[in-house]
Amino acid sequence: MKYISFAILPWLLAGLAPAQSLLKDINVQPVTGASSSPAQFLTVGANTFFAATTAATNRELWRTGGSASTTIQVKDINLGSNSANPSNFAVLSGVVYFTAAEAATGTELWRSDGTAAGTYLVADIEPGVNSSSPSSLTVFNNAIFFSAVNSATGRELWKSDGTTAGTVLVKDIHPTSDSAPFNLTVFGPTLLFVANDGTTGSELFRTDGTTAGTALVLDIRTGTASSNPNNLRVVGTTVVFTAFDDANGTELWRTDGSTVNTTLVLDIYAGASNSSLPAFLTVSGSTVFFTATDGPGGRELWKSDGTTAGTVQVKDIAAGTGSSSPSNFLAFGSGVLFSANDGVSGTELWKSDGTTAGTVQVADIEAGTASSSPIPRIVFGPWAMMSVQTAANGRELWRTDGTAAGTLLVQDIAPGTASSSPDNFVVSSTGVLFSANDGVTGIELWSTTGTGATLVLDINTGPLNGSASPSNFAARYDKVFFRANDGLTGIEPWVSDGSSVGTTLLKDINPGTASSTPTTPVFLGDKALFAATEAAAGQEPWVSDGTTAGTVRLGDLNPGTANSQPSFLGVFQGYMYFAATTAANGRELWRTDGTPAGTSLFLDINPGTGSSNPQGFGVLFNVFFFSATDGAIGQELWKSDGTVAGSGLFLEIYAGTTGSTPGEFAPLGASLMFTALDPTNGRELWKTDGTLAGTTLVKDMNPGAVSSAAGGFVPYGGALYFLAEDATAGLEVWRTDGTTAGTNILKDINPGTATSNPSVLVAGSNGLFFRAGEMTNGGELWFTDGTTAGTVMVKDINPGFPSGSPGAITRAGSGNVVIFQATEPTTGVETWASDGTAANTFQVVDLEVGPSSSFPSNYIRLRENVLFTATDPLRGTELYTMPLAVTGDYVAVKFGVGCPGTNGIPSIVNTGAPRLGNATFSVDVNSTRASSPGALYVAGVPTQLAVGGGCTLYATPVVQIGVTTSPSGFASVGIPIPNSPSVKGVYLSNQYVVLDPNGAFQNLACLSDGLFVLVN
Repeated sequence: MKYISFAILPWLLAGLAPAQSLLKDINVQPVTGASSSPAQFLTVGANTFFAATTAATNRELWRTGGSASTTIQVKDINLGSNSANPSNFAVLSGVVYFTAAEAATGTELWRSDGTAAGTYLVADIEPGVNSSSPSSLTVFNNAIFFSAVNSATGRELWKSDGTTAGTVLVKDIHPTSDSAPFNLTVFGPTLLFVANDGTTGSELFRTDGTTAGTALVLDIRTGTASSNPNNLRVVGTTVVFTAFDDANGTELWRTDGSTVNTTLVLDIYAGASNSSLPAFLTVSGSTVFFTATDGPGGRELWKSDGTTAGTVQVKDIAAGTGSSSPSNFLAFGSGVLFSANDGVSGTELWKSDGTTAGTVQVADIEAGTASSSPIPRIVFGPWAMMSVQTAANGRELWRTDGTAAGTLLVQDIAPGTASSSPDNFVVSSTGVLFSANDGVTGIELWSTTGTGATLVLDINTGPLNGSASPSNFAARYDKVFFRANDGLTGIEPWVSDGSSVGTTLLKDINPGTASSTPTTPVFLGDKALFAATEAAAGQEPWVSDGTTAGTVRLGDLNPGTANSQPSFLGVFQGYMYFAATTAANGRELWRTDGTPAGTSLFLDINPGTGSSNPQGFGVLFNVFFFSATDGAIGQELWKSDGTVAGSGLFLEIYAGTTGSTPGEFAPLGASLMFTALDPTNGRELWKTDGTLAGTTLVKDMNPGAVSSAAGGFVPYGGALYFLAEDATAGLEVWRTDGTTAGTNILKDINPGTATSNPSVLVAGSNGLFFRAGEMTNGGELWFTDGTTAGTVMVKDINPGFPSGSPGAITRAGSGNVVIFQATEPTTGVETWASDGTAANTFQVVDLEVGPSSSFPSNYIRLRENVLFTATDPLRGTELYTMPLAVTGDYVAVKFGVGCPGTNGIPSIVNTGAPRLGNATFSVDVNSTRASSPGALYVAGVPTQLAVGGGCTLYATPVVQIGVTTSPSGFASVGIPIPNSPSVKGVYLSNQYVVLDPNGAFQNLACLSDGLFVLVN
C-alpha cells in the first residue's frame, strides 16, 4: 500500500463558515401590500388594543385611538423580529390582560395599561423558557380566570388579580393529568366551565373562585365517557348549552349551576341514535336562537327560552325536507340577523323576531339563485355592519338597518371584483374598526362610521423582500441545481457552487416574468435532466451541464405548444429512460443520451395513439424492469435489455384489464423487489430474479385482498426496510431479506392497531432514521439498527405528548448523522442534527431567535457544506448554507463518471472514515487493468477538465502518488489522518488514473470516478 502524508497538504485546509448563514437573497424585489393583519381587537375607553405584524418587530401589541397619529406599537415584547403573538384579550378595571411570548419565559400571562412601562409579565406560571400557554381569559369576581399548564399540575383552572402573588391555581381538578378547562361562562355568582376530572370524562363544572367551591355540576354521560358540553349561553335565569348523552344524542340542555336543575331541555331529533346538533346559539333578549335538525324537516331556525315548551322551530325556511342551514347569527333589535338559503334566492340576509311571520328575507342582495353569503358582524347605532359577497364588487363592507332599502354597500374598498374581505370588527371610541385589504397596502387597519371607510394606518409598510422559495434541489459533485423565483424572471432553474457569487440563474427558459417551473433534476452522468415549460413548446425535456449555454431543450417531442410531460424513470447503459406524451403515439417509453440527437422514442408499446403509461424502473444485472400496458391487458411487468427486440411483456400478474401496476422497484442481492396488486392478496411485496419461475409474491403482509400498501424501500445491511400496514399493528416499519420468513414488522411502535405513522426512512452508516409517533411522546425522531431491540426513540425533542415533528430528514455526510427540522416551544421550528443517540441530538442553531421559526427545509449536501431554505420576516424564504462540520459528520462521497478500460469502469472507494486520528484511512480503486502502473491524483476543490475520449479529470493533481495494481486490478493509497485540530475541515478530491491500452483515454489509460473527502 502506498501512503500520503498530511504534512505535504497544508493548502487543502478549508476555513469553516458560521454555523448557519444566508447564502444569497435571491429575490430582492420589494413586496408591495405587506400585511400587518390586525386582529384580537378590544376597546378600553378611548383606546382599542390589538395584535399586528411589522417587518421589524413581527407580531406585537398595538393600540389605536382611531387615527394614524394615535396608532402605535405599545411594546416590542419579544425583542427583534421574534413574535410575541398577543392574544386572548380581556379587560379588568381598565387594564388589558392577554397572553404573549418572549424568549426568557415562553407564552405566559401579561397585562398592559397602554404604555410600554405599564406592559409587563404578570406571572411565569411555567418557570423558565417553557410556556403555560394561558387560554380562555374570563373576568369573574374581580379577577381573571383562565386555563393554564405547568409541569406540576398539567392544564388546570387558574385565576389572577393582576399581581404575581395573586396568580394562583384554583384547583387541580385532574391530579394525574390535564382537566383542560374551557368554555368559561359567567353566570351570576358562579363561573361555569367544562373540564375532565379523569373519572367522569369531559363534563360541566362550576366554581365560586375557591378550591372548595370548585366541583362537578353533573356527570351527564355517566362514567368515564364524555358528554362534551359546549356553547354555554346565559338566557335570563338559566344557562342553555349543548351536550351528548347515550339516550338522546347531542341536544339542548339547561342548568342553573345546580345538579338537580341540570336537565335536558328537549330531544329535538328524537331517539338515541339521532342528534339535532344545535349550533350557532345566539342570545337576543330572553331568547336564544340556533339552528337544529329534527330529521324530516332539515336544518332550520329554532329558538328557546330554556324551557321545553318554549323550545320550538321558528320557521321552515326551506320548506319540506330541504335545509336552509341558517348561520352567521347577530343579535339585532328584538331579534337576530342571519344568513339562510330558502332554495329560491340562494344564501341571503334574513331576520327574525322569533315568530314565523316575523322571520323574513331582508334582501336578495345577489339577485336570483346566486348567493351573497352575508356575514353580519357587529351592531353600530341603527345598523349592523356586514361582510357581503357580490359578483360586481367581491366581498366588501355593507350595512343594514333590517330593511331592503336600508341594506347598502358602504364602500368598495378593493375596487372592482377584487375582495377586501373585511373582518375583526370592533366598536371603538370613534366608530367601527376592522381589518381589510384594499389590494395595495395589504390587510391593514380601517375604520367606518357607516358612511364610507378610511384606512387608519398602513402599519406594515415594508419594504419586505419577496421570497425566492428555492425548491426541487438536486446535487452534482460541484453544483446544486434548484428552482427559484427572483421576482423578475418567474420560477426558473438556478445553480449554486456553494458561494453567493456562484449562485446564479441558470437560464430564463420562459422569458420575462412567466415561469418555466422546472421539475427536480435527475442526472445522467454529469448532465442534469429536467422538464420545463416555455410558451412556444409547452413542457418538454431539458438538459444542463451547469452553464447557460449548456442548458438546452432536448426536443419538442409533442410539437407546438402541446406538452410532452416528460417523467424521468431511470438510467440504463448510458441512457436515461423516460415517459413522454405525443399526439402521434400517446404516452410511451423514450430514452436520451443527454443530447437532442440522441433523444428518441424507444418503444411504442400501445401502438398508435394509445398510451402504455410506462412507470417505475428497476435495474437487475443486464436488464431493466418497468410497468406498462399494451391496451389488451392492464398495467403489468415489462422488461428490456436496451434493445427493441429484447423488450417485451415479462409477466401478467393480475389477469385482465385491471393490471397489477408494479412499482417501488428496489434491488436486494440477486433479486429486484417491487410491489404489485393481485385480486387475492391486494398490493403486496414481490420479487424477481429475472426469470418467470423466480418472480413470486414474497409475503401477503396484510392477509387477504386488503393491501399492505408497502413502499418507501431503503436498503441497509443486506436487507430492505420499508413502510407497510397490517390489521394487527397499523402502519409501521418492516424489514425483508427477500424471503417470506425474513419479512416481518420491525417493531409495533404504537402498540395495537393504532399506527405510528412512520415517515420516510433515511439510512446512515449504522442504521436508519425516521419519524414515528406514539401516545406518550407524540411524533419524534426514531432510529433502528435493524433489530427490534435496537429500534428506539432517539430523543423526546418536544417533551411529553406534543410532537417534535421531525421533518425533511436528510443524511448529513457519510457517517451516521442526519439533519432535520424539528420544533420545541422555546425555539420554534429550527435545524437539528443527530447521530442516533440522545446525547448527540442537538439543535444546530436557532436561526430565528426565540419561539419564532425559520422553518428550514430542502437540506442538500454540497461538498463540505449543506444548503437549505429558511424563512425570516425581512427576506422571506431564501437560500442558506452551513458547514457540514457543525453537524459532527464527515464526507466521503463518490462523484462524476469514470472512463472504461480492460475491466470496465474503475471504481474509487474509501476504506474507513476520514476522522481525526484514523491512521488506517485509505483511498482504493477496483476494476482496473491488472498489474499495471497508475497513480492516485489528489487535489483540493474538484475540477472538471475534459481530456478526450469522453473522459473527465476531476482531480487536477497537486499531489500524485504512483501505484501498481494487483493481479485482481486493485490498488490502495493510505492517508493516515493525524489527531490534530489543524487538519479538521481539510478536503481532498481523489481520482485514479491507470495505464491501459484498451482505455477510453486515447487508448492509453482508464480513469476512475471521483471521491470527495472532508476530514472531521
